[in-house]
Amino acid sequence: MGKFFSLFLFGLRKDLLNAMSYRLQFFGSFAIIFFNLTIYFFFLEFINSQNMNGNTIEYFKYLFFGLMMIDFSMILTRSLSGPITTYKNQGIFEELMSLPVTEIQIVLNSAPFAIINGILRIFCFLLFYLFVYGTISIDSFGLIVLFLSMLLFILCSLGISLIFSSVTLIFHRGEGLPFLYIALSTLLGGVFYPVNIISDNLAPISNLLPIKHILEIFRGSLGLSDYSTDHLIFNMIFLAILSVLFCSFGKIFFDKSLAIAKKKASLYVY
Repeated sequence: MGKFFSLFLFGLRKDLLNAMSYRLQFFGSFAIIFFNLTIYFFFLEFINSQNMNGNTIEYFKYLFFGLMMIDFSMILTRSLSGPITTYKNQGIFEELMSLPVTEIQIVLNSAPFAIINGILRIFCFLLFYLFVYGTISIDSFGLIVLFLSMLLFILCSLGISLIFSSVTLIFHRGEGLPFLYIALSTLLGGVFYPVNIISDNLAPISNLLPIKHILEIFRGSLGLSDYSTDHLIFNMIFLAILSVLFCSFGKIFFDKSLAIAKKKASLYVY
C-alpha cells in the first residue's frame, strides 16, 4: 500500500511540474472559468436592459457579427507569431532567415494565407446568415464603408500580430498573447454586448480595440443598432489611427526584438 501511494505521489508531482512548466496555460485554464461567467453575466444584463427599456433587438444577428469578427481577428493576430514558433520547432527558421530578403518580409509572408483563410471563414458565416435570414439589407455606400473598414481592420490586426511576433523572437514562446488579446477584445470589444453595459469608464480602453469599431460599423450599416453619421466618422477615423499606430509599433518592436535576439545569439534557439 505504501508503494502504491509513493507511486501515486510521484506521478502527481511529475504531472504537476509538467503543467506548471506552462504557467500561462495552466493558470489560464482556471481564469477562463471566471472569464466565461463574466461574459454570460453581462450578456444577460444586456438582454434584461433591452427588455426593461422596451427596445427590440434581434439577439442572434447582434451576436452573429460579433462571433464572425472575433473569429477573423483570432486568425489574423495569430498569423505572424504562430509560424515563427513552428519554424523554430521544425529547425528551418535559420534557413528562412538566410534568404536574400529582409527578415520582416519573411515573417509577413505568412499573412496572405491568413487573410484568405479568414475571408473564406467569413463567407461561411455569411452563407449561414443567408440560409437563416435569406438576405442582407445594405446599400452600395454601406458596402464601400464595410470594405474600407475591413481593410483598416486587417492592417490593425497584422500590426498587433507583428508586435506578438516581436515577443516570440526574444522569448521563443508567444502563443498565449493572441489568446489574451482575443479575451480582452471579447470582454471589452462589444462582441456579446455594448461596453457601456459594464461601465462607461471603460470606453477609452475599448476604443483601443479595433474589433469595437468594426463591429459598430457592421451593426450600424445593417441597422442592428442606433447609428449616426457622427458615429461612422468616429469609428472610421479611429480605425485609421489604430492601423497606423499598430503597424508602426509593430515594425519598431520587430526591429528592436530582432536586434536583441541577434545580439543574444538566441534567434534560432527554441
